Amino acid sequence: MKIASEIHDDYIIFHIEGSLSIEHLSDFEDILQSHLKYERHLVLDLTEVRFIDSSSLGIIVLFFTKLRDIQKHLLLTNIKNDIFQMFNLTGISKQIHCFKTIDEALSFLNK
Repeated sequence: MKIASEIHDDYIIFHIEGSLSIEHLSDFEDILQSHLKYERHLVLDLTEVRFIDSSSLGIIVLFFTKLRDIQKHLLLTNIKNDIFQMFNLTGISKQIHCFKTIDEALSFLNK
């Protein structure tokens, strides 16, 4: 797993590559936690994510909740169809805003 971040005034975009799985869980959580102090919206770009396991889903939901508590958003973008189907089955797509592109997510934030 690789994560590159783009820090902006009101939001941070994380470009994630590889699998979000138990092997990378603590790294994934540490990266998100380290940026929480900035109190910015988080946009997870999943263009290059091929697999997400249940542990990583739990981390995404955890940070969605932490951000919601401080009136910020966690947004998901560029989700592969099979991963999006899993989000639908688990109900995540009903809680967390999912967008086809980063631009759509940023337009949502600018409303």
